[in-house]
Amino acid sequence: MDFESKLDNMQLPGPENDGHETRLRTALRERYFGVERKYRYRFRLSVGFASVLLAILFVFVWNPELAIRANQIAFQSNASERFEPANDNAEEEYVDYTSLYNPEIYPMFHDEEYEEEKAYVIRKYNSPAKGELMIVSEFDPVESIPVGKNLPGSI
Repeated sequence: MDFESKLDNMQLPGPENDGHETRLRTALRERYFGVERKYRYRFRLSVGFASVLLAILFVFVWNPELAIRANQIAFQSNASERFEPANDNAEEEYVDYTSLYNPEIYPMFHDEEYEEEKAYVIRKYNSPAKGELMIVSEFDPVESIPVGKNLPGSI
């Protein structure tokens, strides 16, 4: 026998179990081209994106100045101009309630009979081991409060 006839008579080995081959082919096809894989990929992508957004949100809540700078970069504007300053009159309102102009005690006193000489702030501290401590601070009278401010019936 010559070599050519041997090649013609040679048989290639085939799979021993055709059912196993079919199951393997189906499993591989489902693994790489199945519908479930597409949905798993989309789910993982959406979870990753949500995690990144949540991390950015935490950073902006933790550091608001960073959020303002990001806003300035994104919209080419000065975000600090949009914020209104705090109420500057809050201190004056507090001073009104610690003076003769307090609406609760004004009817009992007439402001023209009294002249303010000094203002005092008393702070009381308490320590279980050492007892109580009071600190008295003295201030010059406040001149910027107009007479009759926040009084009942004043214009």
